[in-house]
Amino acid sequence: VHIPPQLVEWAIQSAPSTIDIYNRRGEFAFRLGDDRTRFGIGVTTLFYQDPITDELTPFAREHMAQMSRLGDALPNFDVISTVGIVQDVPPERSDLYGSLEMMANTTKPLVVLVSDEKRFPDVLDLFEHLHAGLHGDLGKRPFIIPYFNPVTPLIINEGTGDKMLEAIERSLPLIFSNYSLAGTSTPITPAGMLALLMAELLAGLTLSQIFKQGAPIILGILPAFFDMKTMVNFYDPQSMLLNLA
Repeated sequence: VHIPPQLVEWAIQSAPSTIDIYNRRGEFAFRLGDDRTRFGIGVTTLFYQDPITDELTPFAREHMAQMSRLGDALPNFDVISTVGIVQDVPPERSDLYGSLEMMANTTKPLVVLVSDEKRFPDVLDLFEHLHAGLHGDLGKRPFIIPYFNPVTPLIINEGTGDKMLEAIERSLPLIFSNYSLAGTSTPITPAGMLALLMAELLAGLTLSQIFKQGAPIILGILPAFFDMKTMVNFYDPQSMLLNLA
C-alpha cells in the first residue's frame, strides 16, 4: 500500500497535539504534549525476582497486584503499564486477570498491553463494566491508554489494526510504538533505521485518522541494534543518540 504524502500531511494536522489523561477517579492527571516528560513502570515481564532472596518465579497474579501497588505508592511514576504476563491462571484469561489487578490496585492511569489480540475487546468491556458506576464511559475522562506495535519492517498486521479501531471507537487515546533490530528488521545505518521507523509511525498515524479524524494517538520509537553473534539486541551510546533524535 502506498500512502500519498498529502494524506500523511492531513493526518498530522488532524491529530491533536495535546492529550488530557485522568486517573481512575476521574481527576485530571496530566496533559501529554504540553508539560514535562512522564514515566511509568512496566512492562510484560515473564518472571518475578524476589527482592529478598533473588529467586526467580513465573510472574503471577499476586505479583501484578504488588507491582501495581508499588507503582501507585511511588510519586515519581505517573502511570502503571502492564507489568508482567500473569501465568498462574488459565492462559485464555490471563489478560483479564492482569488488567483486573492493575485497576484494583492503583488509581493512576494505566498503559495496557494485551497479549491475546482476541481478548482486547473483553479487557475493555471489563474496564467499562467496573468503571460505569463511577464516572461513565472510559473515553469521557480516559485513564486507560492501550499500547500497540506494528510488525517491523513496514507491516500493520490485522490484529494491531483491529485493536486500534476498537480503542478509537471507544474514544481512548492509544500508543503506537515501534522497535528496531538494526541490521535485521531495519537498515543498519542510523539514518536508514530512523527513516523506516518513522515511515511506520506515519502510517499508523494516518490509519488512526482515517478511522476517526481527531483521534488521540501517541507515537514512539525505540531504536536498538542487533548483535548477530549472540542473536540479542543491545544498546550503546549511539542508541541513546538515536533515541534523542
